[in-house]
Amino acid sequence: MNTLQSPSFQGNLYLPKYVYHGTLRKFIPGLYERLLDDSWWRKTDRDFGAGFYTTISFRQAAKWAVKAALDSMKTDFSEAVVLKIRVDADQFPHFSDCLVFLGDSNPEWARFIVDHRLDCRDDGFDPCSHHPAIIIGQMADNKMEKVHDEYYKSEIEIKGNDKYEWYYNRMTQNQEGHHLDSLDLGNQICFSDPGLNEMLRIEKFYVLDEGTKEWIEYG
Repeated sequence: MNTLQSPSFQGNLYLPKYVYHGTLRKFIPGLYERLLDDSWWRKTDRDFGAGFYTTISFRQAAKWAVKAALDSMKTDFSEAVVLKIRVDADQFPHFSDCLVFLGDSNPEWARFIVDHRLDCRDDGFDPCSHHPAIIIGQMADNKMEKVHDEYYKSEIEIKGNDKYEWYYNRMTQNQEGHHLDSLDLGNQICFSDPGLNEMLRIEKFYVLDEGTKEWIEYG
């Protein structure tokens, strides 16, 4: 395991005006009360560690919401909700504690994900010496559970940097073995500091109509 040294972003960082978050209908009241509540965050098996995960893509957030609904209800899509969240970066004019990965070819992107997927624990242990408040980068492909299983069941012992290369090759392939670039993988923005709560505000939300399969706007 490597303990990561995560530098703050140096330069001008312009966050998007809006981000999206896929969730379930039952969580809406609590999220309206407070978006960045670390007592709700899963501490293990997340790409960028514990945090509130958003994306610039409504379509990607919709996939997250539908997956969450299927995992929770098995067949019921009606619980799927997408939040449209306004980002007010002016609340924190001198903020710079951000880690940005540009492109899937950066080996540190794969290293960061693998270390957080494998080494974060429920007791709060984190492989970063300092965990950035915001992490921006590509998602690992959504089949990470299968990749983990393959890794642990592998008859070949994978050590050191070979581990990261092994994971990278599988994180950036689809089911047919074709390489996925940054646009294929999708974008995510993880807010990992509850102190940034005032930066985010729910503007509206969308509920999936199970009959028409269309997203109905509320708020």
